[in-house]
Amino acid sequence: MTNTDDVERIALSFPETVHEDTGFRVRQKGFCWYYAEKVPGQKGRTLHDDVLAIRVANEDEKQALIAADPTKFFTDDHYRGFPAILVRLPALDTVELAELIEDAWRIQAPKTLVKAFDLARTLS
Repeated sequence: MTNTDDVERIALSFPETVHEDTGFRVRQKGFCWYYAEKVPGQKGRTLHDDVLAIRVANEDEKQALIAADPTKFFTDDHYRGFPAILVRLPALDTVELAELIEDAWRIQAPKTLVKAFDLARTLS
């Protein structure tokens, strides 16, 4: 079971990550953010801090995650065709969450930053 504290700790462990408003960015590219649901008949959106939107490589990866475990992963109309998955934080353990966030950071971070990160990891 994970929560917002886990998200912040994990996301901020990656180089050049900043926490802005409801999400996390690396060099101005968002890689995970809290879900803002559009509720029919209601103005604006409702923020859910127990659901995280996380960038994935592509639509195939997103659909594979949903098919593998729809109790953890889902999408909505707003994210249709967009490479991000919605994740129910209470359904994940910290290892799963860390893997998803790291993959998302790697997708959005510049390749030179990813290489430097990997090199630093192997040297420590």
